[in-house]
Amino acid sequence: MKKTLLLLPLFFFLINVNLQSVAQVQIGGSEDIIYDYSNPKEYEIGGITVSGVQYYDNNSIIALTGLAVGDKIKVPGEAITIAIQKLWSQNLFEDIQISASKTEGKLIFLNIDLKERPRLSRFSITGVRKTEADEIRDDIKLSRGDIVTEHLLINTEHLILKRFRNKGFFNAKVDIRQEKDT
Repeated sequence: MKKTLLLLPLFFFLINVNLQSVAQVQIGGSEDIIYDYSNPKEYEIGGITVSGVQYYDNNSIIALTGLAVGDKIKVPGEAITIAIQKLWSQNLFEDIQISASKTEGKLIFLNIDLKERPRLSRFSITGVRKTEADEIRDDIKLSRGDIVTEHLLINTEHLILKRFRNKGFFNAKVDIRQEKDT
């Protein structure tokens, strides 16, 4: 019984975790393109487009995927999954979708639709003197344009708390908020 009670909070935590990053492989840009998973077809990539990016060069993104015009791939197949994994490994995007925009005979045209992670536009430190805030800024080394990840937020909070604990403020709390720019 005790083991069950100990696992319940973990279970409810896992159910309530908000998964913000999503990947999707979508094959089929139009309704008349049908792909049979039990019988993949081989296509030659006739073109690759990129949408949804603001800060990155389209050709660099395509190069990161390992896909290139002229490559022969099976659809459905591993090539698109591997391309998505390569993009995920960069930790630059919070949503990645690759879809076939059209096919012409043995040619397939792909679109890579990305949603970039947010970037740091500004940050402020409140509740301390200006000189203390300036010293904290020097310690955490945040810069405008940094990609905001969960790791960045946790690391920043850890550095600030460590600084206060070293000064003897063991009950210090850090409130890191993300605000949407309007």
